Amino acid sequence: MGIFEGSNIKAAYLIVKRFEVLYKEFAQDPEFNRAIYGVPLFGTDWSTSRVRYHGLDRDPISAWDDPRALLAEIRMAEIWDGPTWVKFVLLQSEDVTDVLKWAEAEVPGEYEPVWARLAGFDITPPTSYRLAGYEPSYFPGGCFSASCDCMCFPRWHGTDPEGVLFSEHFKRLNGYGLFDSGNEADNFLTYYLSFDWTEMGDYESIEVWIPDGN
Repeated sequence: MGIFEGSNIKAAYLIVKRFEVLYKEFAQDPEFNRAIYGVPLFGTDWSTSRVRYHGLDRDPISAWDDPRALLAEIRMAEIWDGPTWVKFVLLQSEDVTDVLKWAEAEVPGEYEPVWARLAGFDITPPTSYRLAGYEPSYFPGGCFSASCDCMCFPRWHGTDPEGVLFSEHFKRLNGYGLFDSGNEADNFLTYYLSFDWTEMGDYESIEVWIPDGN
């Protein structure tokens, strides 16, 4: 039996794009011409942002055995052994080091690891990681983050053009673009889901842990 088969994942590693990499990609799009929330502003540098999103919704490396894939994606496919809904997670720190080595060889400085845990579960976090905050996410079934999509990196449903609907919740985001408690994340989610244009689904309150020094 593979390491994922029959498992009920409550915590795992992901390898995601660094904030500054995503910011640069978004800031090249003239569509983002409004200085609202933590949304990248066209033509600006990431250093101008107070909120620097460090959550899960950052294009994680996934297993992909294809000639067009990154070397890290191919290596992930060699390691990964389980159903498609968890093909972007790793359970062993040794595998994280392995995949990151391939990413650094091909796209240096673009990716970094995070560790995610469903809030409230007593699973020991990895050493040399610290809690960055909480967000409502599809994890472990996906990486979509409702707070990221409407206040940091809008790419699916986005946000209100005026930048006012979520202003009170935006004030509660810490410097990592995350909430400081599960309750704040839950309160935001209740408000977010009160609109008929937002992303509905089975959310969990997720703890996001980042390496010391990030």
